[in-house]
Amino acid sequence: MKKLVFAAMITLFIGTTAFAAPKDAPYKSIIALKKAYQQSNQITWTKYESYQKASLVISGVSTEMFYNLDGDLIGTSKTFAYDKLPKNALNQMAIKYAYPEYELIKCIEFVNADNETNYYLSLSGLNEDLYLQISEKGQISELNN
Repeated sequence: MKKLVFAAMITLFIGTTAFAAPKDAPYKSIIALKKAYQQSNQITWTKYESYQKASLVISGVSTEMFYNLDGDLIGTSKTFAYDKLPKNALNQMAIKYAYPEYELIKCIEFVNADNETNYYLSLSGLNEDLYLQISEKGQISELNN
């Protein structure tokens, strides 16, 4: 499951090829999205080898919902304000990943199907790009890219 979530997060940082409502999109996930987000007419589906992603706007916020190929929800992601990260993480970030050595590229919030939240950051460094996972308690882990 961790590998699947990690793959989903990396695709958010790298970019995707999208297509609208594929014929093979899981019926269960399409029905769930239509019921939950009737106000959003723009749902774009992207299919990957082991999961599918629905991109839509909810209350003015770009949101991505990840489903396994059976249509079960893996989790939901949206961009997140860096300064809203847990205080412990902000303190560690200021020491270990300080600007200008590292520049923040993207910060997203990911809530999995069990309602557990993690934050994922993409940083560009002088010699490397870094991907970080931050827990709700502010624990920082570097992810292998």
